[in-house]
Amino acid sequence: MNRLEIESLNTEELESLIRRIIREELARNKNQSEFEYLTVNEASQYLKTSTRTIRSYIDKGNFKVIRKEGIVRILRGELDRFMMAEGTYTD
Repeated sequence: MNRLEIESLNTEELESLIRRIIREELARNKNQSEFEYLTVNEASQYLKTSTRTIRSYIDKGNFKVIRKEGIVRILRGELDRFMMAEGTYTD
């Protein structure tokens, strides 16, 4: 849709267009596993290593984590970036 077409929309049509675009973007982001949070156990399964190794990586600051109510969460994208930097990433 070009600028002229957008300018010709009435308020209802414009709101509908905006809602559709937002839904599409949310769906696209939801499907991007890079933004998925993993527990330490899930991260160890993902990297095929022990939870002790994951906790060691966390202690060394190899990737950022989020701590909430005593639970550590790690972005899958952080794990991927770390493994790529280590040269051990396999997709």
